[in-house]
Amino acid sequence: MSSGKHIGFIESLRAIAACSVMGFHFICFYNGIGQIYWNETVKNIATFGAQGVEMFYIISGFVITYALTRSKYDIGSYCKYVMKRVIRIIPVYFMLIVAIYAFEYILSTYVWGYEMSLNYRNIIANLTFTVDLWEGATWINPIFLTLSVEFQFYLLIGILLPLMNYRLWFKYVALAGMIIIGLYTSDYQSVFCNAPYFALGILLNDIYSKKLLTISYISIAVILLVLLKFYMVEDFVVAIITAALFLAQKPSFKVSNEIGKISYSLYLTHGLFGGWLLFFLSRDDYINWSPYIIIPLAVVFSLLGAKLFYVLFEKPSMRLAKKVKYDNQLKAEYSRCDVCGTDKSGVSTK
Repeated sequence: MSSGKHIGFIESLRAIAACSVMGFHFICFYNGIGQIYWNETVKNIATFGAQGVEMFYIISGFVITYALTRSKYDIGSYCKYVMKRVIRIIPVYFMLIVAIYAFEYILSTYVWGYEMSLNYRNIIANLTFTVDLWEGATWINPIFLTLSVEFQFYLLIGILLPLMNYRLWFKYVALAGMIIIGLYTSDYQSVFCNAPYFALGILLNDIYSKKLLTISYISIAVILLVLLKFYMVEDFVVAIITAALFLAQKPSFKVSNEIGKISYSLYLTHGLFGGWLLFFLSRDDYINWSPYIIIPLAVVFSLLGAKLFYVLFEKPSMRLAKKVKYDNQLKAEYSRCDVCGTDKSGVSTK
């Protein structure tokens, strides 16, 4: 959390979401020849892990609303808000793209013996989340599309939240409007198509903050009905589970909290670290080991790789993003300095 007190159980929820997606990708992994795991029952259960993406959307709806509300954010700080999100998100994303192409260069040059070519146009489209606007552009990694949806939400909520906080009715009109737009544009992966999840997180923040309880519960019930009627049953189930974890269980464990801290890096990089490990250890032309050995190895390798990315890129980005203060935060700091008789460095002015 970037503002206000830290909420421990959020890290555990992030860990559940990231590990669910990773588990789905590894158990249902395709190595270019076939899938590495053969138990259809386990694979069918693992497919529910793909809904970890929707869990992340719900968490984002909660976290961003919580952080902006506590920091007394207003529309005058929109540019600073976007800057904070860019600093927080883009460096890890950029370095992952660099790492993907660096690894591909090593493989193409020293293992497979072909000359690698770079499509700079496609790279720019990925870095700016504008792949859908460039003819012929494709996502370097399908996960990047979900990050694009997240960033669309950041841009939109920074505009809508001050209005939601100023006029109560506007919150419910805006959320309903987003969901309705999503129903009519469901062929496109966008913030609107995924609006029920973000809206659920926003409403869960209201309940956590102990305000608007009755209408928030009613609104959540309506959103769940929308998911049940117009979305896949898996989407409905993950929304139910996530809401229950928020409202009832609030899981918080040391191990899951530690994984939660690196969940963004884990979500982005598990394909690079664990995915390539599975590729080489599951094919007859390299080393064909049992999936019961290589899948746990891929998980461990992914956690180590995510920790490396967290330490080298994500943690410094977080520190830098925290230095960007909203106008109201600066005013509050100067007000405290005036009351205490100190400047911002703590030196007495009296």
